[in-house]
Amino acid sequence: MKISTSKTELQAALQKLSKATPTRSTLPILNSVLFDAQETETVLRTTDLEITIIANLPASIETPGSVAIPHQTLLDITNESPEDTRITLSANTNNKVEMVTDVGAYDIMGKPAEEFPAVPEIDNRKETGLSMEALRDMIKKTSFAVSRDELKPALTGVLFRFNKDNLTAVATDGHRLVCYNRSDYKADEYTGDIIVPRKFLNLLSGVLEGEESIQLWMGANHVTA
Repeated sequence: MKISTSKTELQAALQKLSKATPTRSTLPILNSVLFDAQETETVLRTTDLEITIIANLPASIETPGSVAIPHQTLLDITNESPEDTRITLSANTNNKVEMVTDVGAYDIMGKPAEEFPAVPEIDNRKETGLSMEALRDMIKKTSFAVSRDELKPALTGVLFRFNKDNLTAVATDGHRLVCYNRSDYKADEYTGDIIVPRKFLNLLSGVLEGEESIQLWMGANHVTA
């Protein structure tokens, strides 16, 4: 693999991906970001096995390939690079990564892409959409009541009930309960109940900007936004 990109693009992608990079893990590979450079695009991915973030990186692709690179090491070097620098990342068949900037070159030991957890297959997923403003408001007004007790997993998220003509969100920690209803929602393909973890909602609320719509895909045990 060999790609070239700007500091600005790489830094922005790594900062976004850091939200799904665990600080401590029994699986060292989870501390890495997966680079997958194909003929027409470069896709980056991180996961903590509960949440997966995928980002497209604008880059010039000289040689397609894939490799997992330690996230924090990559971010630290990127942060210290000059603002207008170009960054080239190349990996050999032994997963040794060379990172070249305008002011220096760095050798980083990567890991085989095959060791990185695959994205779960979502069978029979169904789609629905709602405005970012509506989702942002629902998260703000319900997530504070979610339980922090990991021994009660059903209470550590917000229950979203997608009906044909309305959307209800419910959160409780066993002592207080919040129920929030939106009557301006119209179902697309999906109707039903799903519990969304607080961590995912907090992550989502940090990137919901503007008044456009956001699409959600629902599987049996997964939500994709």
